[in-house]
Amino acid sequence: MEKNSCVSIYSNSRILAKALHRLQWAGISLQQVSVVGKGCHVQALPVGFCHTGECTRFYGPASMFWEDVWNLLTGAACLWVPSTGMLVAAGYIVPLMVRGLQRTEIEGEFSIPSAAMFSIGIPKYSIDEYEHAINAENYLLLVSGKCREVEHACDILHCDMQQVTVHKA
Repeated sequence: MEKNSCVSIYSNSRILAKALHRLQWAGISLQQVSVVGKGCHVQALPVGFCHTGECTRFYGPASMFWEDVWNLLTGAACLWVPSTGMLVAAGYIVPLMVRGLQRTEIEGEFSIPSAAMFSIGIPKYSIDEYEHAINAENYLLLVSGKCREVEHACDILHCDMQQVTVHKA
């Protein structure tokens, strides 16, 4: 499997949601897309999620956003990560993060989200930037796949106000 990815950092959940819909309208397979972000601010209300039959519900300040994302993407997780705090994810990255939880030791100094990003081809030097973005309460939008698909997603997401980085295998 090719390890090509494009990563975009968003400070606003509404703009990220619009980007997700642009990818969908452009025909990008949402099976290739993931979103990662913090679940709440440190002093926010209690946070949690539950899956009951057909739907996954998020309880917290960003409930509408995460529930919409979980309806679009396959996979949902809400994890407590010591270096980050509450981490919420959706998409293909979720099983990679769960594998990291199941392992007693993660490669080197990688956290669970870092190990998941590294496994999809994101270089170590970029992972620090992305973890910093998450810790600064931003969201990551990741698209992984064949080089042509990733470049197409990058073209869709890139604009004057939005930086998108492509990582090729």
